[in-house]
Amino acid sequence: MNKNYRLPATVCALAVCLALCFVVVAWVGPSGNPPDSNIAAPINTGGEAQYKTGGLGVKIGGAITYWISQIGNNLVFKTGDDFATAVETVNINTDGRIGNVSAPIDDKDAVNKAYLDAQSGGGAGDGGTCNGSLLSIKFTNAQYNGNLGGVAGADTKCAAEYPGYHFCQYAELKNGGLTGCLPSYSQYWLVSGWYKSIRNDPFDKPSNCGNWESADRTKRSYLFGNYGWPSFTTFAGGWISEDGGSFGTNYDFCDTLHSLACCKEN
Repeated sequence: MNKNYRLPATVCALAVCLALCFVVVAWVGPSGNPPDSNIAAPINTGGEAQYKTGGLGVKIGGAITYWISQIGNNLVFKTGDDFATAVETVNINTDGRIGNVSAPIDDKDAVNKAYLDAQSGGGAGDGGTCNGSLLSIKFTNAQYNGNLGGVAGADTKCAAEYPGYHFCQYAELKNGGLTGCLPSYSQYWLVSGWYKSIRNDPFDKPSNCGNWESADRTKRSYLFGNYGWPSFTTFAGGWISEDGGSFGTNYDFCDTLHSLACCKEN
């Protein structure tokens, strides 16, 4: 009769021993002696300065998650439930400029430069009145020859430096100029970049560098900016639009390095 009591007790003791063995095996000691190799402290309510790597999401009762992150040296704000696919809204440059600000809608909205130029006559087109979407233009810091991996590759390169931007197309530049929705040409006196023209003739006319897949010296393509604006802007400068003839000499050979002109409609 005593044996019947011992069996359950023995089984329980064995189970406890096995459980302790698994705990001991699973535990991994620190990689260094105190106070080295401590894990980073979590963000808390303490008075010391704190930081973390990676994006920081904030969602308090709303439907959208707001992310604070960093792209290059810019402080970036993004919206979306998933950080990887969240869309950039506003960024702050190291010089204090606030970028990627959309045109104002409500009375208390901030006004971006493109909108101010278009309304005050500082922009392109017919007296500064914008009759469509404002076209923002940025030039990449990185420079490339004409082998961009096609237009899709050029789009990717623009978006890598300026999320939401794409490789500028002639049609949108022309439309932005005719409707007064281009930013002020004076910003681009010292900068220019490749863009997709409507020409694709490798002989007597500048082309698109073999659909932007060639760095061949025998091919040429147009540049946008640096006094090379088409005649549909307020600064004609003697340039004639592509569908009206020559662009003067504002083009270069496809084996040379230039920035990319990147566009975004606001």
